Amino acid sequence: MPAALRLVLSGVDYREVGPQHLHAAMCALLDAPNGTTDPGAAKHTATRKPWSVGPVHGDGRHAFVTVGALSESVAAALHRRAGLGAKIVLNRQEGVVVDDPQLVTETPWAELATPTSADTWDIEFRSPTSLASGSRYTPFLDPAALVGGLSRRWEAAADLRPAPGGRELWLPRMTREELAELWVSDIEGRTEVVRIPHRASNRGRPKVVPGFVGTIRLRAAHPAVAAVTDCLLRFAEYAGVGACVTHGLGAVKVTPVSPGRRPGR
Repeated sequence: MPAALRLVLSGVDYREVGPQHLHAAMCALLDAPNGTTDPGAAKHTATRKPWSVGPVHGDGRHAFVTVGALSESVAAALHRRAGLGAKIVLNRQEGVVVDDPQLVTETPWAELATPTSADTWDIEFRSPTSLASGSRYTPFLDPAALVGGLSRRWEAAADLRPAPGGRELWLPRMTREELAELWVSDIEGRTEVVRIPHRASNRGRPKVVPGFVGTIRLRAAHPAVAAVTDCLLRFAEYAGVGACVTHGLGAVKVTPVSPGRRPGR
């Protein structure tokens, strides 16, 4: 089942860790080498990986990293490779894991696939979030593109689910007309630009990713659209949203809005 697990490390100044360092460290932990079979995760070349990672933060003594594992095998790999005493290199800093991975939260697939009655959600983007189109990135979080991307990520994770339940856990893919029933009724935030060095492409120039940080209120006008969107948004807390979720971008917290809070927003 999808789970969020937190790593606590000593010996790392989180302020010196960039998205490229976080990506490299997590790939080393969770990606299977080419030519081998590892139940823990996908190969390094996989387009959509079965995990995401939140931004690094710290308290002066320790650095904290939260990993979203989209399968039990990814969580098992994290426990196996990042347990107490394991060493993780982040920008040439050799961090030492001071405790076994801590479970923050987990939700069975069947529960994620069961919608609540919510049709309005506050989405807090805790790290810069950007939508990609080819080599272009935008902090404008168009609802159709945002939810459509989550739908594709859900489908990509389908093979990770245990056999029991099978097709019962599939969500219907919404049409363009159905996605048009989603809209943003309130927004509060800013654009934050992230530069990700990428030696293998773009002639050594960094990838420039403008991302949104803040909160939006998303609404659904149709009950069927609301039902699928509710499942996908709860999934987003594990999978991340938008581009570069394996670099610490796209971390979200989703809160359904009660009817009493809606006026004035």
